[in-house]
Amino acid sequence: MVLLAALYAGIGTIAMYGYTVGVGGLGGSVSQRRGTVAADGTSTGTYGYLEFLSEASTIGAIILLAYWLSTRKHLGVVRILVLAAFFVDALALNWVTTTRSDVVYLAAAVFAVIHIVRGRISALGLVAAGMAVLLAIGVLTANRSSSEDDGNGFSIAYGLNSGLLNRNGYDLGKSIRIVAAVPDVLPYENGATIAVFALAPIPRSIWPDKPIISPGREIGQELYGTTQSGVPPGMTGELVWNFGTLIALVLSLVIGLAFGFLERWLRPVDPSRTAMVVFYAVVLFTLGKNIFGVSIGQAITAAVEGMMLLVPAAVLTRLVTHSQSQRTARRAAGARRRSRLRTAPHG
Repeated sequence: MVLLAALYAGIGTIAMYGYTVGVGGLGGSVSQRRGTVAADGTSTGTYGYLEFLSEASTIGAIILLAYWLSTRKHLGVVRILVLAAFFVDALALNWVTTTRSDVVYLAAAVFAVIHIVRGRISALGLVAAGMAVLLAIGVLTANRSSSEDDGNGFSIAYGLNSGLLNRNGYDLGKSIRIVAAVPDVLPYENGATIAVFALAPIPRSIWPDKPIISPGREIGQELYGTTQSGVPPGMTGELVWNFGTLIALVLSLVIGLAFGFLERWLRPVDPSRTAMVVFYAVVLFTLGKNIFGVSIGQAITAAVEGMMLLVPAAVLTRLVTHSQSQRTARRAAGARRRSRLRTAPHG
């Protein structure tokens, strides 16, 4: 399992390096590194598959955490340092894009794994993780400030305010503005902003004129006057934008019931089934965050991508577990035969 985690981390690191080179390296502005157009005018959507594969680092870190927590009573200093290195690697792409909210969501996934496997979270661990999250947000803010020359430098308060308390999450004001703009400013889309994500797997290198996938760009331009960044609508705003208020209320209820069903179906999660623990912490957490705060189509796409990354891990884990069970059974059978031979009467 450790080798599997290392393999995932290696794949993610290589993909992250390729993405970094593709968008022009760390020398470019933040908008070039995380926007839709790179410094040479090419679309960073061309490197979407590299961004997707870079998520393997996160899965590798979560796999290692879940495995060691389920097989070790105490991790020890060495394993804690190894885990820290894995999680730093998991956030390497965030150093390129300076995306700070992912730090909080990764911490939430870690807490979910600890709670599932150990059944509790120590106060010391909670404080240590909180300090690590704040430090990471401050460092990413300093990195972003150095690229934009905005003079904020290392500022945890500014990082929390601009990185988390913004229009990219569960913003009630954003939803109200979208609802008020429908249908005069934002005509009904009739499901188009959700269905268009079916085109997401097609690389822009193959289809350069592929339509803009994210609905956030139109929201940003029409309601906020932005030109280089988008504002994701979130579930409430997107449902009203597509289907109107009445249908949005009904679909919101359906989505809530669906999440409740998923929760009851999966819990309690068997701590010894590492792949299921990782699925719960990575895929379901991401699905919930993206549906309610980003967009429905993007949430479904991200969940499918997460499952695509997890399938090889689940298959390999099952093969390894089956092989180990067979070896254990053969050793036990051999021991029983030897025991019978030793105790059998000699003629």
